[in-house]
Amino acid sequence: MSRSRRAAAGRGRRGVPIAVACALLTAFFFALRFPYDRFREPLVALLGAASGAEVQVGALSGGLGLGGITLVAAPATLLWPGGARFELSRVALRPAWSLSWLRGQPALHVDLRAPVGRLAGTVWPGEPAAFDGGLHELALEQLPSELLSAAEGFALTGRLDADAELSLAGGALAGELTLDVRDGALAAPGSPISIPFERLQAELGIEPGSLRIASASLSGPMLEGSAEGQLGLAGGLADSPLDVQLDLRVADPSFRGVLAPLGVRLDGEGRARLHLQGSLGSPLLR
Repeated sequence: MSRSRRAAAGRGRRGVPIAVACALLTAFFFALRFPYDRFREPLVALLGAASGAEVQVGALSGGLGLGGITLVAAPATLLWPGGARFELSRVALRPAWSLSWLRGQPALHVDLRAPVGRLAGTVWPGEPAAFDGGLHELALEQLPSELLSAAEGFALTGRLDADAELSLAGGALAGELTLDVRDGALAAPGSPISIPFERLQAELGIEPGSLRIASASLSGPMLEGSAEGQLGLAGGLADSPLDVQLDLRVADPSFRGVLAPLGVRLDGEGRARLHLQGSLGSPLLR
């Protein structure tokens, strides 16, 4: 290769990083000057529709990443008519990497952070709507009562991690849900006893009108157990019909006396196999 050709090739190679740097600087200054406040009303509407609360959003900003422009609101506050409030320290939205864009279905990556935990994943806000993501280190006992109203008196505390693939079409929820709760307690409506546990895990399938318990396990100082079966979702949660198989081992002798009046017969090792029917609020042992 002649000297002039080598010099031209060298200039070409040096020109590539310069062009890339110019493009990045242009994108950076575009991101700085982008009118993010135009997205305030759509963001408020999206959070309000998902939570049923009045939404107040603080400063809006943004930046560029591999997913494009990220819109960040910090902080955001959810206010319910009863006076309860929930603080989000940071809300981030950006376009998600998804082939659904090729089908004309937008997808957004959401990242909601709060002192009580974090939710992150991909949302398809169309019809049907869908979510694929998870909850991380969510402190259940710190959630506002408005978010727990569907539990109808069932109390659950602890730190929750969850993975979810859910869709919502015509008001019907469907999908798969995996739960992992650590260091908590659970209690049924009206029960004077709260059962502490070290770990509660469950794999659930949600279908219109029913909840399938593919597997569930509980381990703790008072009792251990596993379950599988079906829970109907017609009407209120307490009235939901049950068809669940339970295997229990009661480790705490004092707790065995509590179960005896309920018709739970334990063997010498504190074990029992139960078939629960009736409803969640008024279970029947078979």
